[in-house]
Amino acid sequence: LKAAGVDRIACLAVNDAHVMKVWGDQNETNGKIDMLADPHGELAEALGLLVNMGPVLGNRATRCAIIIDDGTVTKVLMEDVGVFEVSSATHVLTQL
Repeated sequence: LKAAGVDRIACLAVNDAHVMKVWGDQNETNGKIDMLADPHGELAEALGLLVNMGPVLGNRATRCAIIIDDGTVTKVLMEDVGVFEVSSATHVLTQL
């Protein structure tokens, strides 16, 4: 993605900052992907991404890719729950 001119890649999850840091460390995202915590799901809710996954998992963000160009959202690629297709890096590259 960066080779295609993407300036910033961010991963947002309804989780706390400590979990996001560990998840980022385990996946070696430092300097490549910004790991963003949304502990109460406020941003996910404001973006229309909040989904309740039941009593065990609680609120989570729907998997998606949001393409932003110069501060303007140009595309939102939403996944169905449990699916990983349109938000993959391979597919996002075709949408740039």
